[in-house]
Amino acid sequence: MYFIQCLNYYEIDIRKIIQKIATIGQATKRKLKEYGIYADFMASSAYADVLGREMANIVNRNDVVFIPKSSISYNNIEEILKNKCRVVSSIIFTKEYTEYNELVVRKILENIDGVLFTSISSVNGFLHYIK
Repeated sequence: MYFIQCLNYYEIDIRKIIQKIATIGQATKRKLKEYGIYADFMASSAYADVLGREMANIVNRNDVVFIPKSSISYNNIEEILKNKCRVVSSIIFTKEYTEYNELVVRKILENIDGVLFTSISSVNGFLHYIK
């Protein structure tokens, strides 16, 4: 909620930060919607490899896609997309806040075209670091 309050206070449109947002399934889509963030794309099935294959048909070679991950996630989306676009997925969100992760996330946000959310925990971690 704090993230949305900051966006409203500073009159920041989320689309100025992120151009496209994709989710793996309904639960992740609902979590984003709680914050007033609407996904442009949702996988037809809530499996990482399905999201990866479907995104591979949408992205362009010059697109830069950020895939925030939680510490409990495993997926092969990066492997599927690496020959289709530029992928950034080095961030692992944990329950512990670190200034290093915040700095890295902010730097990544300067240069991305889209974000793929693969879990509710990745949404929570991502929103925590960009508040």
